Amino acid sequence: MNTSYCIGLCLLLAGNAIASSMVWEEYYENCPDEDIAYLTEYFNDPEHFKEFLMSLGDNRVFWPENIPLFKKKFDVQDKVARPVLLDIYRESLLKARWMPFSPDDTVDVRSSKRGLFHSIEWMGLFADEPVKQLLLGIATDDSADSFYRGPAIRGYLRCASAQNARDVLVRLLTGTGTVANHSEIYKSAILAYDEAEDDPQKREAILASMSVLLARESEKWLFVSVDKDVAKRSREYAESSQRLAILKRINKLPPSTNYGTDNDLNAALESYKSRKTFTSVSTNQTELMARDFRKPTGKRGQ
Repeated sequence: MNTSYCIGLCLLLAGNAIASSMVWEEYYENCPDEDIAYLTEYFNDPEHFKEFLMSLGDNRVFWPENIPLFKKKFDVQDKVARPVLLDIYRESLLKARWMPFSPDDTVDVRSSKRGLFHSIEWMGLFADEPVKQLLLGIATDDSADSFYRGPAIRGYLRCASAQNARDVLVRLLTGTGTVANHSEIYKSAILAYDEAEDDPQKREAILASMSVLLARESEKWLFVSVDKDVAKRSREYAESSQRLAILKRINKLPPSTNYGTDNDLNAALESYKSRKTFTSVSTNQTELMARDFRKPTGKRGQ
């Protein structure tokens, strides 16, 4: 199996997955064992791994939720991937220079911007401490375009400890700098929660942070969207008296022009009408920052 065939195989399988509306997990499940064995060896060669990453462009394998599946299925090692990703990052930055995509970009510049974006996205899954700090620096850099700060936030939350996840979420969502869009930060937090299946402390820290941060939210559509995601993952939050108070406050805002927002808000309020007992969550930022999430309390969402 030569290099061009290997890349062609990956593209074909990915294309088939999209064409048949298969979820990415099904692609991995249906990939023949002999191909998995070959690709595992192939991707753990630095030159091959770099060539593969640079060849896929905007292919679905680069979607944030698919990166952990890719790493797990092909057993890509940190010692292989990390130097490759840092090489792509450094090389791409020379031409991309933190600028967003433009219709005037040359092919080389466009490729560099894509490489910079994706290398940042992937680094969180292969991070050591220096890479972790690199991602944090990008995520909190007011001068960096939000196009690159988004993957840095996702990448950092991937590799962050429970305490670090809390700190960066509070910093980004309550700070005064020019931050990446809040919707993207919330989505990154939800993605990090979903991926932290084996880290109850991190899940607890994310849910506790979201409870505090949602209590401050003033954008109706944004609150309703994130509230729905958090409620699905935490029964304690979903049935709390604090959430009800926030829902009532948000309901006083003018009707939303965003499709489904008011219907979802009314449905959330309706769920409380027959409830006789309520749970409790903290919405106090001082209490949140005083907590030590290295000590689990057993609150793991649903």
